Amino acid sequence: MIIISAIYDNIPQLLLEEVAVLKASHREFSDLFPKLYLDRVHVSKSGRITVSWVFRTQNPKLIDLLCNEYGMLDGTWKAHLLKVNYTIYKMFRNKKINAKEKSQIEK
Repeated sequence: MIIISAIYDNIPQLLLEEVAVLKASHREFSDLFPKLYLDRVHVSKSGRITVSWVFRTQNPKLIDLLCNEYGMLDGTWKAHLLKVNYTIYKMFRNKKINAKEKSQIEK
């Protein structure tokens, strides 16, 4: 628990600044940006600690902003995955999904 606490006390400054720039650039969305959460901690065989940070949102305006204005680097697998997931998200975002639709999405 001490390590997790130390990690939260030392969120990378560049990550915090990136979020601050996003908030400043899109003031109308600044209150929508959720806080950062620790996603994964990996300790290598040599003892090096690598941390992955995430934020989660269900706000359609923020999702649209991040997908349409920023996205991922073109030509990468992440860009492709984002495009596929965002297309599916737009198809179903305003309705309740039944079991058959859930199965189709998972495929």
